[in-house]
Amino acid sequence: MNCVLPTKANQVYKDWLSNDGHGKMTGGAAEASPEEGTKHTAWDGYIWGVQLELQPDRYIKQTWRTTEFEEQHKDSILEIFLEDTEDGCEVKLVHSDIPEGQSSRYASGWQEHYFDPMLNHYQS
Repeated sequence: MNCVLPTKANQVYKDWLSNDGHGKMTGGAAEASPEEGTKHTAWDGYIWGVQLELQPDRYIKQTWRTTEFEEQHKDSILEIFLEDTEDGCEVKLVHSDIPEGQSSRYASGWQEHYFDPMLNHYQS
């Protein structure tokens, strides 16, 4: 999934990895830190995981799971690619290792709970 936001990649990177910034751009409470190995949460604890790899202003790799994952499900992996373009910042999400039967729900969730609110946030 991808979208273009009317801002710079460094702003999206900074916001994605901060409590206040993540909350403001999505509308849900979050905890995040721009340090590999730290835990993150989003949407009032519905989402949680660990920061696996961070390349400032370009790339974020996280483990990612929700309250809908069962205990036996392994963590999914979320990769966020950021690139400045003429129109702003292209954000590309690659979400893998999602439990069987949950992929379509998360695809629509990315649009409704991330891309749409982020677009509104950066346009204002």
